[in-house]
This record gives sequence, structure tokens and C-alpha cells, in this order.
Amino acid sequence: MNNFVIQIIAFSVIGGVVWGLSRLLRCKPLDPGIAKPKRSSLHATIAVTFSMLLFAIVTMGMRSLQAEAPGLEMGYTNLGDLVKQFLPLILMLLSVGIFIIRDGESLRSIGITSTNLWQSAVIGSVLVLITFYLQHGDFLAVLESLKPRHGYSFVYFAFVGFGEEILFRGYLQTRLIAWLGKWQGWLLASAVMAVVHFPQRILIGGMDPGDAFLNACGLIPVSLLFGFIMLKTRNVLAPGLLHTFTNWISELN
Repeated sequence: MNNFVIQIIAFSVIGGVVWGLSRLLRCKPLDPGIAKPKRSSLHATIAVTFSMLLFAIVTMGMRSLQAEAPGLEMGYTNLGDLVKQFLPLILMLLSVGIFIIRDGESLRSIGITSTNLWQSAVIGSVLVLITFYLQHGDFLAVLESLKPRHGYSFVYFAFVGFGEEILFRGYLQTRLIAWLGKWQGWLLASAVMAVVHFPQRILIGGMDPGDAFLNACGLIPVSLLFGFIMLKTRNVLAPGLLHTFTNWISELN
């Protein structure tokens, strides 16, 4: 059984857990308060595309500086290195903030809300534990092996995880759903996420177009999973937690 099939099965199981917990915990519906869904969806698509291109360009620039000055580290070994890597992440969310303010929309419209907050925390935590167990098994043994650099990397991955969930699920997906409908918006948001990662794979990953296309398309299943979690919780906390810990746990391997 290849990795893709295993991934689909795992995501289906996780999706079932999310569906069951969201019903058990009685997650409430949420009106995001988007007055003009079509216009806002266009703004979201522009913002997401611009943000990801800007992230790629700034990251390339920082790597170029690293090549010229070997002392400029791109890892997570100390606080200084961590601060340097926040710049492209902050710029990634800048256009979202500009459009939200321009359109007069609230934080509720990007999934930052008290609605379903504790339910989202519970669901996200359960998913984190499942993911951790599937990848490592012995939770206590991993805790004992942690080093200071893992703490720095966790902060970085938290910023990445919640940043991308706000960008793609809280901001883009919520608006596409308000405009096109639940399932259409969910599917289109996942497709857009794959498309905007295509140039990143070329610019940052150094891939040829064919490999970059396949790699970007490989993001669709995980994007659908995170999008489904957002659909059921209406809060970015759950997908943000899972996104953060999935990246961080992978780094522990």
C-alpha cells in the first residue's frame, strides 16, 4: 500500500473523529459577518496569492544573505535566529490585515472568535495526541529527548501553523463558502492553496516545474482535512493546533 493511500485512510479516520466530536460537543454555527462575499472572495484570493509570493521572495533574499554571510543562521538554535525568520511570516499576513480593515470585516470573519473556542481546543488536542501517537508512540520518551532548539522550533511552527490556517481556512475558505456554498468553497480553497504553493516549490525548493506541480497537488488532501476541521469547528484554533504540531512532530523525527 503506497503512502498516498495510507494518507487518505488516515485523513478519513481523522475526519471521522472531527465529525463525531463536533456533534458530541455541539459546535455552534457561526455567521462570519461578510457583507459582500463575492468581492471579499476576490480580495482573499489576491491577498493569499500575493502573500505567498512575497513570502517566497523574502525567504529567497534571506537565504541569499546567508550564503554571503555564513554567520546568518536559518535554523532554530537560538532566539536571534527565530526572530529573523519571523519577518517573512509577518509579511505573509500583512495583506490579509489590509484587506480586512479595508472591507470593514471583523476577526470573527477569519475564525478568530470565542464561538466554539473550548470545543475547538478539545478537538485540536485530541487530533494532536492521535498524530503524535501515530508518528512516535512513546510520548514520555520523546519528552525526555527534547532539547532547547525544539522549543525554538515549536514557536516557529506555531507561527507558521496558525498563520497559514488564518490565511487559507479562516480568511480564504470562509469567504469562498459564503460566496459559493459550503462544499464548493471548501474544495476551491484547497485547490487555491495547492496553486499558490506551486511557485514556492520552484523559487524556494528549487524544484523543476513538473516536480513542483506534483508536490503542490500533494497538498490538496491535507488542505481538505484542515478545511474540514474548520468547517466543523468554525474556529481556527483546532486546525491551527493540528497544523503546528504536525510540522513540529515531523521535525522531531
